Amino acid sequence: MTRQIKKEAVKSKKKQEKARPEKTEFMTPEQTLPTEMLETTLNPLFLSRAIEQEISPANKLKTMPEDFDELELQDILPKAARPEAPASPEVIESDHDPVKIYFREMGKISLLSQQDEIDLARQMERGRKIQLRALLKTRLAIKDILALRDISETEPDRFLRIFDETDDFEDDAARKKVKEIRQTLDKFHKLSERLKSMKPTARLAFSRGRLIVEMYHILEELHLSPEKMSSTIDRLREILHLLNELEEKREEIQLSGLKAKNKVPPASFKNKLKLILAEEKIYRQEAGLKAPELRKILLDVIRGEKIQKHAENKLIEANLRLVVSIAKNYVNRGLSLSDLIQEGNLGLMRAVQKFDYHRGFKFSTYATWWIKQSITRAIADQARTIRIPVHMVETINRLKKIHQELVQKTGHEPTVQEIAEAVKMPVQKVTKILQDSQELLSLDSPIGDDEESFLRDFVQDIYNPSPADIVIRANLKEQITRAINTLTEREATVIKMRFGIGDGQEHTLEEIGQKLKVTRERVRQIETKALRKLAESALRDKLKSFSDTPSNQV
Repeated sequence: MTRQIKKEAVKSKKKQEKARPEKTEFMTPEQTLPTEMLETTLNPLFLSRAIEQEISPANKLKTMPEDFDELELQDILPKAARPEAPASPEVIESDHDPVKIYFREMGKISLLSQQDEIDLARQMERGRKIQLRALLKTRLAIKDILALRDISETEPDRFLRIFDETDDFEDDAARKKVKEIRQTLDKFHKLSERLKSMKPTARLAFSRGRLIVEMYHILEELHLSPEKMSSTIDRLREILHLLNELEEKREEIQLSGLKAKNKVPPASFKNKLKLILAEEKIYRQEAGLKAPELRKILLDVIRGEKIQKHAENKLIEANLRLVVSIAKNYVNRGLSLSDLIQEGNLGLMRAVQKFDYHRGFKFSTYATWWIKQSITRAIADQARTIRIPVHMVETINRLKKIHQELVQKTGHEPTVQEIAEAVKMPVQKVTKILQDSQELLSLDSPIGDDEESFLRDFVQDIYNPSPADIVIRANLKEQITRAINTLTEREATVIKMRFGIGDGQEHTLEEIGQKLKVTRERVRQIETKALRKLAESALRDKLKSFSDTPSNQV
């Protein structure tokens, strides 16, 4: 009996515990927050976790707000998640600094392994292959490639740049390279003639495809990238657009002819159709394809271009850190860090286009030289007000290095003779190079920390007199005029011509005698008499005060 009572007591206790809410039970966000707050842009998962961490269990809440609209977000979220005070102006300014934003975004991009680089290079190669093989199916592309042979005779430098070759060759090397490319183009011409002789039938499809592959390998050997054929691609797009327009016009004319069978003579519709068909034939002959086939080829070109550009962008973005690390070594050479990074990025893009993964080396090893070349060329071209040739910049840098080594070795500033002996160059040439390497200063350069005065305020202007000199000259001229007015007309004429007063040109005794029609002895006597009068004049002391004035100012 006692056991049965105990069992019933245990059962009733368990029922009571099941009926009561558990101590660890929490209220849901829908029960706790108003509808307006639940519709905000806060992350739901974050908001739910914050509520679970901050709100007490339901059975421990002493008081609940009667109106949930009065519940503030600060009362719910933990301190770490509560809205912070507005950022200071310095923080806002740093967020808008383009260089800092660039570095921050660059840091989010992960680095690539060597295998990743190879995979991206293969994608680029595949994209280029799709584009070139599609273009080789058009008559216009083959015609444009063969037309390049004519440029080799008139513009060899441009010819080399088209085929992605550098133009820094000597004359003999350039002629040799042009000759090699022309020979390869001759092979391309022979293959194109064979392709032209084959009719585009199903039976010859395999042979035509094999010829196109051989022609593609020749273009690959010449480094003729699809970017160099952008004008051809643009013209094919234009032809497709014109063919589509003509097709629409033809359909409109045919439809109009059916509607107006008895009202309009059929000859007028036929003439219009003939003109449109003749125009379509011209465009089809230029491209070598009909509109549907041309559309398919252009779609292949776009698809290959997307594949190539996507891989190129990934390879470029993953190596932006390399550009920054190299650019930092060239600061304080005339260009800002942002300009150096920009020029280095241009070199990086060039390296991506030229990268050949078949050689087995890492992309960063290859790209370093292109980045350095791009940065050094930019410094040589833009850092100085007066541009210095690249080979001279290298010589100047060499002299500067020798100069520093001699200072460390001897403990004093080396002479031009010592530098010339160290570099084994003539003294005259070293002197000229050192003169050319001097930095130019702007007359608007500020002086001092306050920046209220400029360099131009302290540079003497040797070509224009100062205000004080102008006043002295004016006073001297006035006193001389007053002194000469005390003489007779002939004496004044002799003194003026003898000392160049007025016109600044001094005359001999003979020249003055010819003008006055007297002998030179008589002129000398008149001059002596006039000078004696001036020496005894009351204006003598006033004229004497100007005796320290330079003659070029009198």
